[in-house]
Amino acid sequence: MLDFTPNGGISPSSAPWADRVDVISAEPVSDYAAARLLVRPDGYVAFADPDGSDDEGLRAALTTWFGTP
Repeated sequence: MLDFTPNGGISPSSAPWADRVDVISAEPVSDYAAARLLVRPDGYVAFADPDGSDDEGLRAALTTWFGTP
């Protein structure tokens, strides 16, 4: 997961998947329209969170692509 939020890193929403998902804190270099991107193992974006507040959507995408925590 790429996390572009100011306090990026493992959030309470993604912590249960910490053994399967790496979180990379990054600083955007342009006006990108997402605060968090979950990238599937095949390189496609599985989830985009525009402002970093969609924890329910993030948990659903993590469960779909990386299994039950």
